[in-house]
Amino acid sequence: MGRALRSLGFGLAASLIGAVASAGVLSQKPALSVSAANGDLTGYSAAQTVDVSRVIGGDASVTAKVNGDPDAATYGLDFRVAERASYTHDETQSLSLGASWNDSEAALRSSLGRRMGFGLAPSANFLRVSMDVNAVRPMTPDGEAVGRADFSSALTLGGRPVGSFAIGAGNRGEERVAVSFTRPLRLPAEFTLSTQERNDGPPDQRVVMRLLKVDW
Repeated sequence: MGRALRSLGFGLAASLIGAVASAGVLSQKPALSVSAANGDLTGYSAAQTVDVSRVIGGDASVTAKVNGDPDAATYGLDFRVAERASYTHDETQSLSLGASWNDSEAALRSSLGRRMGFGLAPSANFLRVSMDVNAVRPMTPDGEAVGRADFSSALTLGGRPVGSFAIGAGNRGEERVAVSFTRPLRLPAEFTLSTQERNDGPPDQRVVMRLLKVDW
């Protein structure tokens, strides 16, 4: 079963890359790495990105990758497309889809982002929002899928970050809410207040202060 799954994964990744490569261009050189110890292969990884902007429009790419060791491999496919403003080339919206699988589990992930400028200088005043959805499913017949969704937003005024808000939850609970303020009252610090529900204990509540570098 494991060998069949690895063969299927390699064949699917190779077929997709071959199909999009005929319509797109190789936007990057292949990324290859190999590790060994005592003369034996211990790990490897390979990735190839194909530019499919001419087919889809915008900035679009597909990446196929594989990593693992001689006994197990994890295959992955990632697709990303983005649009940019014609006058500033700032990224206004993006969509990312990804999948990975191996002998033990399969995972799906997606991310949607949007940047909304306002005022006389939309490149310096904008609100960025994003939503991430992830799911993991074990390969065992009795395995339970785990899913989670997270939403976040961040406000920038005059080219400086002002604050952000994030909320997330999954099918196993662990809801999380976080609010951060950057340089309130001109203090050179970022303050983050967060709370996260835990299934195995009381809520995890934190107040974090991070000092920021100031240009005098």
